[in-house]
Amino acid sequence: ESTLQVAAFQLFTPKIDGDLSEWEGIRPVTMVSKGTRDMLEIALDPSKAKALLAARRPEDPALYRLRAAYDSENLYFAAEIPDETPSTNSTFDDDPNAFPFLADSLLFAFDVRDDNPDDLLRSNPLWEKSLGAEVDYEFAITPARRTGDGPSYSSKPAHDPASLAALPLTPELHRLKAPGTNFQTFYPTNPQTDPPLGPIKTPGMSIRYDREKGLFIYEFALPLTEIPELKAALATGRGSSIRFAWAVRDREGRGNSYWTNEAGLVREGAYGFSPHWGGGTRRFGGRIVTPWAFEPKVPQ
Repeated sequence: ESTLQVAAFQLFTPKIDGDLSEWEGIRPVTMVSKGTRDMLEIALDPSKAKALLAARRPEDPALYRLRAAYDSENLYFAAEIPDETPSTNSTFDDDPNAFPFLADSLLFAFDVRDDNPDDLLRSNPLWEKSLGAEVDYEFAITPARRTGDGPSYSSKPAHDPASLAALPLTPELHRLKAPGTNFQTFYPTNPQTDPPLGPIKTPGMSIRYDREKGLFIYEFALPLTEIPELKAALATGRGSSIRFAWAVRDREGRGNSYWTNEAGLVREGAYGFSPHWGGGTRRFGGRIVTPWAFEPKVPQ
């Protein structure tokens, strides 16, 4: 038995309210958490997934679900992420050093152009044999919590999971990479980039945690203006496939899981998912080489 997944954005405009019931008509893609017990057995025989995923221990495998949609203005995502050990950072306003990709978060990476000015090896005839860098844009959504302590530049505030857990979630959507940012990680003392790194505005964003089910539920819109090459392509009706991949960060539980592993397309490269000091190495998901399509309408 094998599992066939259709990796595509479907034409659909949801209401961003944390209720995923209206997404039922949008088929999900699934990803088994990486590096957990029984992961290989599930991959080889998906019929065993239900029994093996029944356990609720953090070290046991989990099945992540992501639904993706689009319209003329935004990309939309809805995700169900089992996580029995929720752990968050403080907000960007409280501490710009609290990198979202080092807390519970989802990462989304796009390859939409062949001439990224930040990829200095792009025109080299040996590019494919070099440390290629496909990723053009990367974003992170994270369930931060606002402490009200204000910025801390010289030293990070002590991580106190107990006190943070008592605070309400303050979801943040961050830009991590874009052409012009030179694959730079945001740091308060680094030069400003164009476009700037850090939190960005979104027309809708919701993250809630279901304690009874041990589940994060994400729903948000990513403006296409943040990926202008993709917006232009969709406006012309081309809707051609792009390279896209997503990743799950579970800091206190199952660790990091990557769509590139699920798709079986993991290649070494210079840059992939954040953090940049992991680069595009296999253990950080490798290069962004998984194609996704844009469907012109939702199948009936």
